[in-house]
Amino acid sequence: MSHLSSFPQALFQGAPRHHDDDPEIEAILVALKAAAIRATEKADVDFYASYLADNAIGVTPFGVVNKQQILEGMRSGKTLKSSKIEGSRAVALGQDAGLVTYRATFEAPGEPPVEMFVSTLYRRYHDGWKGVFYQQTPLPSK
Repeated sequence: MSHLSSFPQALFQGAPRHHDDDPEIEAILVALKAAAIRATEKADVDFYASYLADNAIGVTPFGVVNKQQILEGMRSGKTLKSSKIEGSRAVALGQDAGLVTYRATFEAPGEPPVEMFVSTLYRRYHDGWKGVFYQQTPLPSK
C-alpha cells in the first residue's frame, strides 16, 4: 500500500494538461537570470529590490534568507559572486511560473572557488517576472 493512497484521488488529477514548453517564456527567464548575475557582480541593490518578490526566499549553504536579508547582504558586500556560469536551462511551468537552473563557480576573497548547482523559481506578477525562490546546492570538492 502506497503512502499516498490515503490522499483523495482528486489531488493527483489536477487541471487539464497543457503543453508547458514555451520558448518565449524560457528565453525571457534566461535573460532575466543573466541580468541578475550581472547585477550581483555590481552589487546592484536597486535591481534586486525590484527583481525579487516581496516574499522571496533563498536557500544557501549559509542558511535560509528572505528578501530583506538578501538586499542587506548585497549592501554590506557579503555575497558570493559567480566567476563561471554553464549549462543554463529554463523550463516554463505554465504561463506564470518558470525555473532556471545552471552550474556556477563562486569565488570569495581568500577562499577557494566553490562549484554549485543553482536554481531560481520565477513567478509572473502584474508588474512582470520576479524571483520567488533561489537555491544553491554545493557540489562535492574535487
